[in-house]
Amino acid sequence: MLKLIIAYFSAKKINPQWVSLNTSRGFESYTHKLFMRYSGRLMKIGTVVIATFGLCWLPYLSDIDSALQVLHRLFPFARGLYEDKVANVWCSLSILIKFKQILTVDKLISLCLGSTLLFLLPSSIDLLIRPNAEKFKLSLINSSLVFFLFSFQVHEKSIIIVALVVCLQILERPFWCVWFSIISTFR
Repeated sequence: MLKLIIAYFSAKKINPQWVSLNTSRGFESYTHKLFMRYSGRLMKIGTVVIATFGLCWLPYLSDIDSALQVLHRLFPFARGLYEDKVANVWCSLSILIKFKQILTVDKLISLCLGSTLLFLLPSSIDLLIRPNAEKFKLSLINSSLVFFLFSFQVHEKSIIIVALVVCLQILERPFWCVWFSIISTFR
């Protein structure tokens, strides 16, 4: 019952006209039933994710210094834009444009964030407009590649995440998946 109440109020915030139409007596559609069913599942998943996140952070929340140390290790802005052997866009462009000398660290962080979001947007919008399983897999590949190529301080081992996501396409595009796996592990 609580799930239905939470789903109702969240749906009311998202689209109030639809909810008022579908909660009137005598009208119930298949999509309304699906929405109510899946919103309950979404609430369960959200609760599990938040609880897991809280449990993972619990040892570090006792002291503010330890929590800041974890954040410092998760976001290593002090290391600089890139390391020497990472094949991302910033390392490649540094031959022509010396970003570290021209821009401050704050500007570099903004540049990385903006370019990452800019290149992530087209496939995400296309997936939202016309969703299907194939576009979802391609959007996953695109987002992992975008984060590898444009993020701030990328480690060279993060290409393994991209290679793992590319393997989702092994049945549809076997040649390209094997080729990418070989190229991404080349030293």
